[in-house]
Amino acid sequence: MKTYDAIIIGFGKGGKTLAADLGARGWQVAVIEQSDQMYGGTCINVGCIPTKTLVHQAKLATYRPEPTFGQRSEHYRRAIRRKEEVTALLRDKNYRNLADKPNITVYTGTGSFAGPDEVDVTFTADYPDRRDAGTDPGTAGSTNATSGTATAKIPAGTAAGGYTKGEKLRLKADRIFINTGAETVIPPIAGVRESDRVYTSTSIMELEELPKRLVIVGGGYIGLEFASMYAEFGSQVTVLESYPELIPREDRDIAANVRATLEKRGVTFRLNTQVESVQDGKTCAYVTVRDSGNGAGSTGNRNTNNPTGSGTDGSRQVLEAEAVLLATGRKPNTAGLNLEAAGIRTDPRGSVMVDDRLQTTNPKVWALGDVKGGLQFTYISLDDYRIVRDELFGTGERKTQDRLPVAYAVFTDPPLSRIGINEEEARRKGLDIRVNSIPVASIPRMHTIGETEGVLKAVIDARTDEILGCTLFAPESSEVINTVTLAMKNGNKASLLRDMIFTHPSMSEALNDLFK
Repeated sequence: MKTYDAIIIGFGKGGKTLAADLGARGWQVAVIEQSDQMYGGTCINVGCIPTKTLVHQAKLATYRPEPTFGQRSEHYRRAIRRKEEVTALLRDKNYRNLADKPNITVYTGTGSFAGPDEVDVTFTADYPDRRDAGTDPGTAGSTNATSGTATAKIPAGTAAGGYTKGEKLRLKADRIFINTGAETVIPPIAGVRESDRVYTSTSIMELEELPKRLVIVGGGYIGLEFASMYAEFGSQVTVLESYPELIPREDRDIAANVRATLEKRGVTFRLNTQVESVQDGKTCAYVTVRDSGNGAGSTGNRNTNNPTGSGTDGSRQVLEAEAVLLATGRKPNTAGLNLEAAGIRTDPRGSVMVDDRLQTTNPKVWALGDVKGGLQFTYISLDDYRIVRDELFGTGERKTQDRLPVAYAVFTDPPLSRIGINEEEARRKGLDIRVNSIPVASIPRMHTIGETEGVLKAVIDARTDEILGCTLFAPESSEVINTVTLAMKNGNKASLLRDMIFTHPSMSEALNDLFK
C-alpha cells in the first residue's frame, strides 16, 4: 500500500488543476487516469478542443467554391489529422505538467474504492519505470488542514516497482477527489451496440472518411453542433429528435432561427421521430424510424435517404446512412468506482451527491466536474477546483450557488450563446420585463465578413433596468457573451452596455443597440 496526502481519480480540468496546486504546496499527490489517451481530461481529448478544432476546419471548407465530394473528403481527412496533432500536443503538455513534478505520481489505471480512504488502482498498461512518490503506511507525514502545509518528507524518485497490466496497487489518503467526468448514454435501440456504423460524439471524431450521409439521433446541443459541423464538411445530415420541439430550453423564436439557419446549410430535421432499430448493410446502415405525430415538424424530402427498394409501413421509414451518431445525452461516469465501499451516495440519475462545497456523503471525499451532475462544462469543473481550494486553504465560504448564472455556448455556425433566463422563463415568473431583439444583419461588422444569419435577444427588468438574461445566436457570440456575463456578475444595469464605448466595427458594439 502507498500513502499520499491526496488521491485524485480522473485527469479532468478540476482534478488536474487541483493536483498541480496541491503539488506546489508540497503535498504528495496520486492522480489516477484510466487511459493514456485521456491525460488532460475530456475537454482536451474528446470534448471541447477536438470538436472546436473540427468546427474551425469545417468552416474553412465552406470557403471553397463548389468543391466535389472527393475534395470535401480530402479536406475532412486533413482536418482529422489536424485535430489529432492538436490533441496529442495538449495531452502530452498536460501529462508533463503533473508527471514531471517530484511529488505528483500519475497512475495509468482504473480507480476503485476499497474503503472510506483507500483506492485500488488496476493498471491498464504496463508500468515498468514510472516514479512513485508514495510510501508505506506509517512513514508518510500528515497534512495540516489549517495551514495546508504538507509535513510528509518523501524522497522523490522512488521506483514504481514494475507493475504490469492487470496488476493492482492499493493507495491510501485522507483526502480523495473524484473527477471522472461523464460518458455517452447509449439508448436501448435494437442494433446500435452491434453496428459498426454507429458512433458516439467521441468515436465519430476518429472516423477518417467523411460520411456522405450522416444520421444524428438526438437534436440537443451536441447533436446540433455536430449537424452544423458535418453539413459544412459536406455530409447530407438528418437530425432525428423524439420530442416535438427543438432545444426546448430556448425561446421558440431562437429555436426557430437556429433551425432555419441549419436548414439553409442543408440539415434535415425530423421531429416527433422514434428510432426503432439500426442494421448494417454492405455499404451503409439502415435506420428504421417511426413518426409519432404524422411526421409533424419534419423538413426536407422525407424519402431522400430511403434505400432503393425499401418502402414505408404506415409511419415507418428506413433511412440510409454511412454513419449514425448517437447524440442522446451524457451520464456521470461512475461505473467501477465501487462508491458503496466508501459510503458515497448517488442520486436517482447516478450523479455523485455533494453539498454546496462539493463534499460527498463521505467527509474524506469530494467530487468535481460532470460526475456530480449539473452543468457539464469544463469551466464548471475549473470553478469546482476553486471551491475545493477555498475549503482547504481559504475561508471555506465559496459555494456552488455563488457562481450562478453561468453562460454557455453551443458551437454551431453561428454559435448559440446564452446567460441568465430567457423571455419565456421571465413571463412564466410574472416578471415585468422589456425584451429587445435585433437581427445579426443589422450589425455593420457582420456585413464586412459576410455573415448575417442570426439574432440577438436581451431580457431586462422594466423597473430596475437589471439584465435578466441574454441570448446571442451570432458569429463571435461565444466571446461577446462574456461581456454580458461580466456586467451581470457585477450588478451593472443594461444602461452600462447601452452606453459603453466599443471598438468599431465589432460584434461587441451591437450590445449598444441590444440594451437600449
